[in-house]
Amino acid sequence: MQIVNKKSWFFRLPGLLLGVWIFTLFFPINLQAQTHYSIGIFHQQSIKMLMITPHEGEYKIKSADSLVYTLRTNDIVNISISDGFLQLRGIDSFLGAFQELSIEGHLSKNSLRVKLVIPGKDARIYPDNMRVFAKEKSIQLVNRVGAQAYIAGVVESEGGPSAPFEYYKAQALLCRTYAQGHLHKHREEGFQLCDGVHCQAYHGKATHNDLIPLAVEETGSEVIIDDSGKLITAAYHSNCGGQTVNSEHVWVQALPYLQSIDEHYCLSSPNARWEKEVSLSEWVEYLGQHGIDPSQEWSKENLAFVQKERRQFYVVADDSLELKKLRSDWKLKSTYFSVIPVEEILFIDGKGYGHGVGMCQEGAMSMARNAYDYREIIHHYYQGVKIVSRP
Repeated sequence: MQIVNKKSWFFRLPGLLLGVWIFTLFFPINLQAQTHYSIGIFHQQSIKMLMITPHEGEYKIKSADSLVYTLRTNDIVNISISDGFLQLRGIDSFLGAFQELSIEGHLSKNSLRVKLVIPGKDARIYPDNMRVFAKEKSIQLVNRVGAQAYIAGVVESEGGPSAPFEYYKAQALLCRTYAQGHLHKHREEGFQLCDGVHCQAYHGKATHNDLIPLAVEETGSEVIIDDSGKLITAAYHSNCGGQTVNSEHVWVQALPYLQSIDEHYCLSSPNARWEKEVSLSEWVEYLGQHGIDPSQEWSKENLAFVQKERRQFYVVADDSLELKKLRSDWKLKSTYFSVIPVEEILFIDGKGYGHGVGMCQEGAMSMARNAYDYREIIHHYYQGVKIVSRP
């Protein structure tokens, strides 16, 4: 039996506390959870006029700290821009001109219905609060939204309303990991992330399937890290066509957890196969414009190209072009395709949809339907990673 000298521990305690203080000084620990996100919505639109009404709850519209208007059920306000100022109007009154407005919910549950008038867009429902400010000649909207409500909205926007529960949990981990790793992406514009594919698609509150908020809740604060403890690059795409892509074939960096794998779960899904027809003359002209000498003797054998496995380049005789450039220029669904010349037509026989890196969404949905859980799905697509809880 070991006897502890209580007196010696008492005198050593200040030194231990000093050591802890020094460690946290040089190796700070983030104890503050990410409870909210600031999302620039309708980010690609030049907004000139919009309407806002409560979908749930009640809102205070403020300029700085001054109350401008209380927005209650069935109330509608119109916001337009003129001479660099927001023009705020109620149903039958002009409420003033402002450079910035905050629209803050003050009941237990609050959400807003936002309808763009110019340009015309379908209404969307956004949870929590909204910041509105004049940006040059247009209006910028920023949704100040709770972290879990944002992740649920992204999962629904990216994955659709009718996928299996374990897929939604896997997608929630990816969306949360991406968000935490890109909090400063739009800092200079006054928010953290945008609502487009430049960041993650976010069309507002998840309203079409109750399993989505539940999946987000059950995964808590879980994210995915690599073997050094860093958040992974949480790449995903619609359908890989049977084989995913090395990260370095799409971007610059080779990441050990984003390497090509064979994949059969997605092969019966809607985006597994596609085709396109291109005229032979247009294809040859395009190749000539991109450094492949059109004066050489073209033959069907030269132009034919078969991808039994993923490749990085389209090879013509002794020349080549990156497949990702062909995909972009010809608006193809993926880089996983073969070229089949028939008389004066080229048939492009393609597989998959998207860049092909990381999780194949339709494959993950199929795995979930076949009783794989979300952790197994993540480890199938990302090699050597860990799932951890991180605030």
